[in-house]
Amino acid sequence: MADIHWSWHAFAELTPFQLYDALALREKAFTFEQACTEVDLDDVDQHCQHLLGYDGNTLAVGEPYDEGGIDHVCMSYGKR
Repeated sequence: MADIHWSWHAFAELTPFQLYDALALREKAFTFEQACTEVDLDDVDQHCQHLLGYDGNTLAVGEPYDEGGIDHVCMSYGKR
């Protein structure tokens, strides 16, 4: 199993590739796998820190809240 590289980013610090990776993983997990009917892009992303995990591929994403919780957490299907 490959080591996981974790990194925190403010929205403005995300590269276009990191943003695409995060949104693509969230779309796969929430829209297709879980058939979630809520809109994922909810104008919260711009105000959050973003936790990204890579092990060669996008592995996990999450957004911590100021109150200490984490939202929009998902992992690649084969890594759960």
